[in-house]
Parts: sequence; structure tokens; C-alpha cells
Amino acid sequence: MPHSYRTLRLLGMLFVASFCFCGCDSSSKSLVPDSEDIIGTAPPSDEPNEPGIVDRLQTQKDLENTEVAAIDLPDDINELMASLARKQIEQERTRDPETFFRIQKYRFAAAKKLLGMKINQAQRIEFTRIKINALLNLASLGDAAARNEFPAVIKTHAADSQPRIRQAVAIASLTHDVRQSGISDDPSMQPLVEVLTQIADEWPDNFDVCRSLGDIVMEVSSRGDRDSSNRMAWALINAYQNSSNAGAQKYIRNLESQVRVASANLDLITREIRDQQAGAMDRYQEAIQFLLNDETADPNLVPPILASLAWLERTGMTQPTLDANEIVTTSAAQLANPTTRQRLLDQCQIQAKRLGLLGKPFSITAWKTKELPFDWVEFSRDHAVVVVFWSPTEAASLRLLQQLLELPEFSTGQGTRLLAVNVSQNTDTQNLFPHPAESLAVVFSLADANANTFQEAMGIDRVPQVLLVDRKGVVIDVNPQPNRLKLAIEGLAN
Repeated sequence: MPHSYRTLRLLGMLFVASFCFCGCDSSSKSLVPDSEDIIGTAPPSDEPNEPGIVDRLQTQKDLENTEVAAIDLPDDINELMASLARKQIEQERTRDPETFFRIQKYRFAAAKKLLGMKINQAQRIEFTRIKINALLNLASLGDAAARNEFPAVIKTHAADSQPRIRQAVAIASLTHDVRQSGISDDPSMQPLVEVLTQIADEWPDNFDVCRSLGDIVMEVSSRGDRDSSNRMAWALINAYQNSSNAGAQKYIRNLESQVRVASANLDLITREIRDQQAGAMDRYQEAIQFLLNDETADPNLVPPILASLAWLERTGMTQPTLDANEIVTTSAAQLANPTTRQRLLDQCQIQAKRLGLLGKPFSITAWKTKELPFDWVEFSRDHAVVVVFWSPTEAASLRLLQQLLELPEFSTGQGTRLLAVNVSQNTDTQNLFPHPAESLAVVFSLADANANTFQEAMGIDRVPQVLLVDRKGVVIDVNPQPNRLKLAIEGLAN
């Protein structure tokens, strides 16, 4: 049975929660996408609410009678503990909803049986946490029995003498309430923010609690509820900003950077610039100043800023991109942190060099083989040329070249030509792509100071990079977006 994006996203949330409850190491998760993808992220899904995963899966014969009492469990305590450990490994590897559901049933039943055996205190704590977590996951998946049992289990362990069990209860209860809540305009969210603060205040120096609360914030953010996730994130930041735990401090610093990026709305503002909305560039300046008005100048703020400049560059709007570049340059120059300052300034300078090629004649010194130089003048004579800087070790470069070679403009050898410049120096890849010799040239630059200087002068700091050169030998476009590239190439051929 196929599963929707919403279903799989919920499963991802449950996996994260499972790792934190079981004491497994889990790296901190971002509130926003990675810097390379922050611009152009798809909006939240508008799918209607679906029935619970379990409600839909129980139509399948192998799940019709999956009751806890029917699960076959070993009677030997060591064998039972080993089987539970194997289920934990299986859980970490699976992304199949049916398998995940069965694993949660098994974990709950195994932990419950182990708690009835003669075990030590450390084992009692661990198995209680596993039982609570498995029950939470089952309830979230829509299992009616788990939903009915969950409140009683929470109540039973809420006053446990062991802090780790009380922590598990508090996190599970809040996670359950968050999953049952509405979106930001639902008044039920404010009490949840207060509960999060109370939990953080009770364990201000506990990294596991801090991280688990952060995962709850991430879950709210993943459903597109920016307002609620921001409120919860700032509550968490304020609660742990003076923590004596080094891990919690680092986590909170990263979280604050992510919240600041989300609050800056760079993805929205860059689209406003593209659409030439009034005041958009002023809003971009305010956003950059907001991000960089920070004594620490957190390096985590750099990638989304650079991603916004890269996105603007790909729109083909040269002057707005240069204006935005100047805004970042001016703000970066004021930073006290030398590493962050220099990284921003270097990247802005590289982009400015690249955009500076527009409207100017293009020429290149390169080699077809180690003995045979490449003749740019002859190759480009009376032809428009698409210049791609690439590397055979970069998958994105290879994909781009393969896609370009499928275009009809390069199939005859009589129209637009393609120059693939391999920046992995001293690597002969002339025969890598079988194609008409007239339309394609695969060249490389020699590993010497002149080659490096040439690439730096053109602002080629990563691959792939694309330049469009018209029949007069003049650069007319730099790094067009994929949806513009094909149209731009068609324009070159005409």
C-alpha cells in the first residue's frame, strides 16, 4: 500500500523520538533545511488530514490480530533483553510503516514483561523508558489500545523516584499533547509552551532533556507551524542560555542561530526581490543586519546568507544580486569575529567577480590533452557556447553535463557548442563523453599558479558553474536557474 508524504514525515518524527528516549546518541536537528536548500523549500503540504497509520494498516491480514498478548516473547531474561536490543537495531534501520508498527508493539510487550522479572534498578529505569516511548509511538500511530492506556501509564510514573523516568514521562506527555494540538492560532499551544518551560526549568543542566525538548520544537516546525515553533524555541533558548552543561549550551547556540535564520525570512524576501516588490531590498538589508547583529557572529548564520545570494544570482537579475552582495559585504565588514567576517567577504568578492564577467568578452587557456592546447578562438568562432566548469568527482557536475548533452542544440554540431572545463587539474577526460566533436570539447587546466589565478579571477570557487557566451564571444548569463537554463540555451541558438 503506498504511503503519503505526511505519513512518512510522521514516521520520521517517531524515529527521532525513539532514539532520544532510548538514550541513543542523536545529533541535533535543524529547524530549517540545510543551507544549500533553504531557498526554494517547498511550502507545507495542503493535504487533508488522513486517518492514523494503524487505522489504514489494519486492513492488511498480517496486522489484523496484532495484540500485545499474542506476541511471542522469550521466557529467559537474557534472551529477552537480547531480542529487545535486536529490535532497537531493526527500528533504527527500517523506514517501513508496517515494520515500525510491529517493532513498537514488540518493544512495548518486551519491556512490560521484563519489568515483571527480577532486574536491577538501572534496567528498571531503561525498560520503563522504552515502555513509555513505545506506547507514545503506538498512540501517535493511531492504535486505540495504546491511546487508552497512555494516560494511565503517564500517571503511574509521573511521581517515580527516579529522575530519568520522570524525565521520560514529562517529555512523552508533552510530545503527545503537541501531536494532538492544532496550529499556531489554536489557544492550546500557549499552555504547551509553558509546560516546555517548566520541564526545562526543572532540569536546567541536563543535555538529554534539552535535546529532547528541541526535538519537540523541530516536530512542530516540520508541520509548517512557524509561529508556534518559534515561540517554543525561544522559550527553550531562554531556559537553557545559562546552563552549566556544555552540551546544552552548544545545542542552544545552534538552535538560536536556526531560529534567527527562520525569523529573518530570507527565502521570502529573495522572492520579493525577484518579483521586484517595492521595499524588498530594504527588507533584505534589515534581515542581514538582524542576522549579523550578534557579538559572536555565529558561523551557522553564514550558509543561509550565502545561499540567498546564490539564489538571487541564479535568477539572472544581475543588479539586484550585486546590491544584495554589497549589503552583505558592508554588514560583514563590521563583524568582530575574523573567521566569519573573512568567509563572508571572500564569498561576496568571488560572486562579484563572477558577475563581473557579464557583458565582457570571454576567453580561456586550457588543454585538450597534456600535449595539445585547446583553441578557444577556433572552437567558438560563429558559435554560441555554454561553458560548464565541472569535476568528474562531483555527481552534480556529471548529471548537469549529461542533461545538457541530451538537448537538441548540441546534437548536430552546427549550433550551440558546449565547453566542459574540468577543474580537477591534470586529469584528461577528453573521451569521457562520446559526442560529435564539433559540439563538445572537454578540456582541463594545468596545475600551476596561472591556472589557479585564472579560476580565481573568474570567481570559480565550486562546481558546477555555468556561463553562457553568445556568438560575439560575450558572456550574457551566469549560473541560470535550472528552469531558466534550457530557455537560455534555446535563446542562444536563435
